[in-house]
Amino acid sequence: MDEVPIIFVTGRSDTGSIVEGLDAGGSDYITKPINRHEALARIRNHLKMRVLMRLQREFIEGLKQANLAKNRIIGVASHDLRNPLASIRGLSEFLADLGPLNEEQMEVARTIRSTSDSMLHLVDELLDLSVIESGEERSELEACQVLDLVASSLNIYQFTANKKGIKLELDDRSGVPDLLLLLDKMQFRRLIDNLLSNAVKYSPPESFIRVIAECTKSKLHITVEDEGPGIPEDEMHKLFTDFGKTSVQPTGNETSTGLGLSICKKIAESHKGRVFVENRADRSGARFTVELDSEVLAVQRA
Repeated sequence: MDEVPIIFVTGRSDTGSIVEGLDAGGSDYITKPINRHEALARIRNHLKMRVLMRLQREFIEGLKQANLAKNRIIGVASHDLRNPLASIRGLSEFLADLGPLNEEQMEVARTIRSTSDSMLHLVDELLDLSVIESGEERSELEACQVLDLVASSLNIYQFTANKKGIKLELDDRSGVPDLLLLLDKMQFRRLIDNLLSNAVKYSPPESFIRVIAECTKSKLHITVEDEGPGIPEDEMHKLFTDFGKTSVQPTGNETSTGLGLSICKKIAESHKGRVFVENRADRSGARFTVELDSEVLAVQRA
């Protein structure tokens, strides 16, 4: 019945009666006395609109199916590429340790490892993205202490940050240590890991990164502040999109796939939250924030 336009005929012309008819499900109205040409024109227009709407729905459904097929292909390709790339990286490490190698040979081994690392990182992110978009990865929510997850991720990335002399600090506020939320632990860790990796990648050596966990009203905010160059205002729209990159370059010759923030956005949305960015007003640097509804996700205590 949704395909059938309903045009009611009325002898009333007051606005209240017309609005009442449209609210009741009418598509249009014709006032008496009926003008034959007007009635036929209205009927033809509504039928054309219904055809266009049906074609639009079919087109959207076709795009959805094509996107699912694309995700399956990327997922299979990424999965099949992962093992050979891991083997190449392992063999390059074996060659470097085999010795004795001259400087040229050692440089070749280092290049092979660096390139395979970059490719493996890209494959991992493509696999993550395809699984999240396809819906094959079902969220398994469990009670988690948010601060424990953030602190664990921060401790791991401190080793990476040490190579650039960057210091990471956790600043917890407003009773966050006692807050239990229903989260998909693996996905949430991936979100925090991506934000920390991004901050370290674009921060200058000997700088400072602060992770702030804070509850305000019914919202939980986890913010990662860095002291990098910030994001050009006219390039903000490129963030959180697949393969979106800005003109800002990593400070330690790291590589970027442009997928990390897109994955963050999808994970935040799967937890009924959001992630956003702003440039710091107090100094240079960017501030990435994950916002979750702590009332919706909070674990009810007895």
